[in-house]
Amino acid sequence: MIDESLSQAAAAVARACTILAKDQIQVGGVVSVVNPEKCAAGLTWVRVCPYNVPVINAEGVAEIEMAMCHGCGICGSECPGKAITRQHFTDEQIMAKEESGSRCTTCLRLWVHVLQKWRGR
Repeated sequence: MIDESLSQAAAAVARACTILAKDQIQVGGVVSVVNPEKCAAGLTWVRVCPYNVPVINAEGVAEIEMAMCHGCGICGSECPGKAITRQHFTDEQIMAKEESGSRCTTCLRLWVHVLQKWRGR
């Protein structure tokens, strides 16, 4: 059992080293972004992020670190000023996909639900 634990630990270290040895890391493009012009620095959306990514920066506006954002969009659905959106997914794109009858992913149905909740405010 100890030998197996050591092997698993060594494998985990090897995987971590492949990431840490890189000068740059590319992250996924679907992340939440903040429009500082619309931001009122509310805290509702900060509290709902399951990854604790959004913060209020020194200028007093919302800031989302793109490398840490998982792109779930929960913060955007809770932002009362609609200052937070998911990059590459506008409201119109999501609704057009829903209305087309194409339901290729579970994520789309989730986003339509989130969008409907957001618009209902």
